[in-house]
Amino acid sequence: MAEMKSSFVFFLLLSGMAVCLKKEYIFMQNAMNWASAQTYCRTNYMDPATVSNDEENQGLVKAAAVSKSLYNWIGMNRTEPGLNIWQWSDREPVNFFKWSSGQPNNYNGIENCASVSSGGWHDVACANALPFLCFWRVALVNESKTWEEAREYCRMHYTGLFSPISEEQLAQAANVIAQTQTVSVWTGLHFVNGQWISVSRSPFTNLVSLPSCPSQDYRCGAFNTETNMWENHDCTEEFNFLCY
Repeated sequence: MAEMKSSFVFFLLLSGMAVCLKKEYIFMQNAMNWASAQTYCRTNYMDPATVSNDEENQGLVKAAAVSKSLYNWIGMNRTEPGLNIWQWSDREPVNFFKWSSGQPNNYNGIENCASVSSGGWHDVACANALPFLCFWRVALVNESKTWEEAREYCRMHYTGLFSPISEEQLAQAANVIAQTQTVSVWTGLHFVNGQWISVSRSPFTNLVSLPSCPSQDYRCGAFNTETNMWENHDCTEEFNFLCY
């Protein structure tokens, strides 16, 4: 089944090594039950969508606007079936709610997961197959590491090295790396089996111009902040890097 994706991005300024962080909602048209949607989001992004304030909720609703379904999963469920205490799928407590009128109503005693519609949030039976929203974030890490070291750092602290999958994300990446301490920053691009692919998204095509047959050592992709160009580098060079 074809995937439909829609996203809304906003900035969160953080202190520490990750100097700038973005959060993005991604809408997935493929209908799944809540648990399967959670697994999909954790495998391909970070987690099902979480919301902590009204601004984020506006972004969530905007991302879900392309949906053909009345309800769309978000990453919220009851801590126990039937109990009106809610948690995010990462088990963080929920401190912001946007329930529709009369919700949650736990119809038939089985509505233990949350969904979003244009009018607000609804509780829904977790076994229902619905489209869903994931979220992910892009962070600039101001530590200089080789490409392999950067990849391992991102896997340990985030999900992986970031690589853009759309023209919009190319523009977003250019803004994020403005605070880098190195001229170039590592991304998840690397040359494998005759093509440039992304460790976070595959396949990767037509977004950046890189050599079609780079030398063995120069098979890792970076973004140059002075030329605003994507380039290949020796993978043992040390740069700041982008995680998602």
